[in-house]
Amino acid sequence: MLSSFTQDEQDAIYYDKFYGMSSIRNLTVWVSASMSDQKAIDSLVSHYFSGTFRPTRAQIDLIISSDGATSIKILELNDKLLDAGIVSDPSQISN
Repeated sequence: MLSSFTQDEQDAIYYDKFYGMSSIRNLTVWVSASMSDQKAIDSLVSHYFSGTFRPTRAQIDLIISSDGATSIKILELNDKLLDAGIVSDPSQISN
């Protein structure tokens, strides 16, 4: 998912206290950004991850764009929820 980043940058993003992808609460910001929530995007772009680096908008876009890693994972999750019968309509997931 973060292969275009160095290992240190990947760790900073994944384990960050406020926006790290390792917690569900923080991951919701990434999902919101993937769904074009400008406030979430601005938060990610302006955040100094783990006190080590601040990603550029282009780097954030690699993760959240419609063909980016987060969006692909969201689509995979949509399919799993639909296949499992947990939801019957994809709009239940994306809204």
